[in-house]
Amino acid sequence: KMLLSRDLQDQPLLWTRTLNWICHAVIKYKSHVDSNFLMECGKNASSHSDDIVKNAGLALIGTVHLQVQNTFASSTSQVPTAEEPAKENVGKSKKNVQPPATSVVEKDKEPSEDKPRSDLGTQITDQLLSELADKSWKVRSEAVTKLHQMIKDAKPITANLGELPPVLAARISDSNSKIAVASIQLVETLAEAMGPQCKQHTRTLLPALIKLIGDPKIWIRSAVITCLNTWYETGGYKEFFEGEIMADALRTGSPSLRAEVWNFLALKLPDVTPRSVPKDELMACLPTLYANI
Repeated sequence: KMLLSRDLQDQPLLWTRTLNWICHAVIKYKSHVDSNFLMECGKNASSHSDDIVKNAGLALIGTVHLQVQNTFASSTSQVPTAEEPAKENVGKSKKNVQPPATSVVEKDKEPSEDKPRSDLGTQITDQLLSELADKSWKVRSEAVTKLHQMIKDAKPITANLGELPPVLAARISDSNSKIAVASIQLVETLAEAMGPQCKQHTRTLLPALIKLIGDPKIWIRSAVITCLNTWYETGGYKEFFEGEIMADALRTGSPSLRAEVWNFLALKLPDVTPRSVPKDELMACLPTLYANI
């Protein structure tokens, strides 16, 4: 709060660096943050005239949004039942008595952990793929909604998606922004349903996501940032640095896209294991980095 309480309106570079540092801190410390205060700071920054400050503000909003979701999900599994207050009154005199550790584990445990993984690929029919690529936006929208429900009902799922990935990648950049956002959220749901095996589809879906990270519509950019964070944390980072995906985005993208990609890399690279990313992948980003400084 001390950092963000300063008047940084006339110091865009310092403001941007402060926001980037706070993004990194939010990911590291998660629940130990004032989410309401940070979201307000992100909104203030996103309305700034300087694109770099604006992008940093959007990145903060997306990061805080993701962490709040994760924290809320974990905390709701530990909400006390109606019987617990009565138990607490009965045991007031036993201040040192701790509840069994196994009860927390059982509450936190997802029911899907004991379920076998479903093969969604067998449910991806030619008709569904045709509907996803239909000329009518209503048909496409209904197909995305139908697919989203299929994944929720089937999860956890295997990495077999049949012919879906390239068709879904096309929907990420749909001309209808609502379908685009729904498709981005669908990709995020896929990562959660597949777990670490989602990395098999990173090369197909990642370029389409990165293409929209610089979109002028804030709701699209926020959805992309949230999805990328989920995909990165679930499937790992190595596939993000294959085939010069990042380097190509930096070379050919708009200024706002490059700013978002640099913000993303600034947040993620410090936590990457040394020498685990191919040297050639990083070297390919250097010419654009020098040009953007």
